Amino acid sequence: MDKATGKKERIPVNSKAKLDFYNLTKIRPYIMGLATILIVLFHLEIPDYSGSNILVNILLFIRNHGNIGVELFLMASQIGCYFSFSKSENKKEFYKRRFTKVFPLVLYINAIWGVTYRELGIKNVLKIITGIAFFTDGRRLYWYFIMLAFTYLVFPYIYSLSKKKEYYIWMLLVLTYVMNAIIKLCCPELFGNTEILLRRMPAVLIGFMLGKYAYSRKKQNIFIYVFGMIFVILGCTVLVLTNSTLLGRYVYAYIALGIIIILEMQYKFGVLPFKIMVEKIGIYSLEAYLLFEKVIKILEKSRCPKGSYYITLNVIAIAITALLCVLIHKFYNNILAAASKSKKNTIDTE
Repeated sequence: MDKATGKKERIPVNSKAKLDFYNLTKIRPYIMGLATILIVLFHLEIPDYSGSNILVNILLFIRNHGNIGVELFLMASQIGCYFSFSKSENKKEFYKRRFTKVFPLVLYINAIWGVTYRELGIKNVLKIITGIAFFTDGRRLYWYFIMLAFTYLVFPYIYSLSKKKEYYIWMLLVLTYVMNAIIKLCCPELFGNTEILLRRMPAVLIGFMLGKYAYSRKKQNIFIYVFGMIFVILGCTVLVLTNSTLLGRYVYAYIALGIIIILEMQYKFGVLPFKIMVEKIGIYSLEAYLLFEKVIKILEKSRCPKGSYYITLNVIAIAITALLCVLIHKFYNNILAAASKSKKNTIDTE
């Protein structure tokens, strides 16, 4: 709202934004925020509904497939990784930055959760935190961070492969589908435990190529936005008609790609909804992903009032998670800043 005129302000059209993939770097914070919102929606507690209200069913469809936020996270992460690694192409520095930024916090919060959540037992907690339980028992509480670690580890090698021939990455994308089919056929139990990760590898490779195109400022054709809408419409149609979670994990990658293309178009024309708020939420994406599901579980086991349609429970969970996200984010960043300053002082005195 413009204070002087009292009229609603319009977001200006980004007239300087060219039709190239570099615009993805401008909307990456928005993608992270949208992904966080979708993941929170996915973990909300809601009652069963079998009515015919169209609006309610659309909202339930979005909520039930809110885990597409994972694909958005992975693609946005790969875009960030490409720019980060391209600065020096130094594997050691890349690993250090990525793992220091994410995994100490992941291990800290998960260790506290494992100790306080006594039903698991110390042995099971160790198996879950180390990722062993994911492969042996199919425990998925921390699967995303196992995948994140894997994508960080293999990123420099995928990068080197793409420097040789770009089409190698598209061949690798096809190979992931073949590999998944072989694992499912030969090791069905292992595939059942890990399919949540394996079926999302296409999203990682697509995200990598988006990062490559953004870094090289690859030009776009206006028709790419038409393809973006087609991906979303066809993908959602497949989800409605098949109602298959397993198939959905493949389809999600292309719906997410379509969403990103559409968001880029909206950025170009200055119509990103709630841009500031969504980008602000994106700042706390890691903390929200780590905390919200756990907060919901704790509240469910406590005497927290659920309220009509679980509204009270969900609102309290979101409020607690938001507060914890802000506090933990600030605390962890202060630790990283202090560690960096201490290291710099040590180097200066040597």
